[in-house]
Amino acid sequence: MCPFVARVVDAALDESAASALPAETLDDGAPVRRIKFGERVQVDDVIGPVVINADCTTSYIENWKEMTTRERETTRRRLGERNRERHAECARKHENGEL
Repeated sequence: MCPFVARVVDAALDESAASALPAETLDDGAPVRRIKFGERVQVDDVIGPVVINADCTTSYIENWKEMTTRERETTRRRLGERNRERHAECARKHENGEL
């Protein structure tokens, strides 16, 4: 499991509802960052880019945090090209009712 988990919290929640939310840290002690609904969050440096798989599911690169800057740049470039192709194919499948 990715060490970064964002918990979405609606600003309109009252105090009793907020107390029912999960703990402020994960099992491994990593802090949980709370974000407001609709807030834009840059996670690329933490979990890496989204991978569109051939079956139209998504995933992340498991070893992203261990990659060097050069490896990350190469991966972003190659993955971007492949994701564009797969996204178009998944959109076609969706339009045709195949998904």
